[in-house]
Amino acid sequence: EVRALQEEQQQQVESLQQHLEQLQEENRLVHEKHQHHSWSSYVEKTQLTQAHEGKNNEVVALTKKLEVVMDENSHLRSALESMSSSKMQTEHSHQGLEANLATVTRDLEHRV
Repeated sequence: EVRALQEEQQQQVESLQQHLEQLQEENRLVHEKHQHHSWSSYVEKTQLTQAHEGKNNEVVALTKKLEVVMDENSHLRSALESMSSSKMQTEHSHQGLEANLATVTRDLEHRV
């Protein structure tokens, strides 16, 4: 009877040991999966952060470039306005010279 109890206890111990080993293996797998997931999340977060920083740098560079282009545009508009004014003055002078030439030509025709 004692021997039977010892064998039964031994079977229970072995069964519990097997169950414990299964739980330890399952725990190890869950831990590895969690570490892998955490690492993957970290890598993904790092990549997203780098991409975001890259886009921010690109936005800053494009903003600076836009400011330069807008400044150049302002200077070009000023130069265009100045040239347009100069052109109008030249055309006005040209018309005045043509009128004077016409007057001188008429005077010469009357005198000749």
